[in-house]
Amino acid sequence: MNETTLQWIQFSKLILLALVAGCYAFGGISGKWKRRYLGSFILVLGFITYTLLAGNFSWWTLLCYPLYLGAFSLGYGGTNKTWLKIVKRGYCGVAIALASLPLALAVSSLNMWYGHLILMPSMMIWLGVFNPTPSARNEETILGIFSGLIPLFLI
Repeated sequence: MNETTLQWIQFSKLILLALVAGCYAFGGISGKWKRRYLGSFILVLGFITYTLLAGNFSWWTLLCYPLYLGAFSLGYGGTNKTWLKIVKRGYCGVAIALASLPLALAVSSLNMWYGHLILMPSMMIWLGVFNPTPSARNEETILGIFSGLIPLFLI
């Protein structure tokens, strides 16, 4: 593929991330299925599509769907205790990062995945516990982006 085609593929990953982030955020308002089932499905469908385009598809990538579904289903709210918020958000971030591990192994990109393992729990804690954004809508949209940002660019 030429450079222009490759760049269009990278641009399409950003569009896919916008769809995932929308599902993640809208699922935070109502209809948890949007985040859990649709968001994780769109993200993993992207993994499959881009690995097929790159010629490095592995059946192990399919394992990401139930892992993301589970990770996107974990509860991380409903407490006023800061230490408990940190713990809940931390394990949710780790679970989301672990959901992309089969992809990282399949495409031999563990070095990038390690960054995701650090970044995802950090973003979950920073955005959810310390609330630097003006609204929960901003927070959940950003978290939706980060849930797939590094994994999509492993490919």
